[in-house]
Formats: sequence, C-alpha cells, structure tokens
Amino acid sequence: ELTLMRQGVPDPLQMRRALVTSRDLHGALRKKLNTDDPCEAERVTLECDGDITVVRARPAPGTR
Repeated sequence: ELTLMRQGVPDPLQMRRALVTSRDLHGALRKKLNTDDPCEAERVTLECDGDITVVRARPAPGTR
C-alpha cells in the first residue's frame, strides 16, 4: 500500500510511483467523501488490490 495524501496534502513522489494523477485523486475524493476539498481527507491510500481508500479527517473541536 502507498499513502498518496496525508492531511489534505498530496505526496507527488508516491503518486508518481503509483501512477496516480491529481485527477484520479480528486475523483476518489468525490466518490468516497462526496467532496472536492482535499482538506476533508485525513489520508488517501492506494491498496495492494488497486483500490483507493479515503479516510475522512476529523472535524476540529468546536466545529461541525
């Protein structure tokens, strides 16, 4: 597995290694989180089977 994004910040080196484009990454965000905002993702991972997993970021305390 490769971590493609952490705390809304893409990792260009890992993305190149995985042959994943920014367009692919944003598509996964739209599909999994229904958003285009990368700040809403805590982590985006390319799994061994080729699936992209997106973990939603926790809201800051006092916000909702």
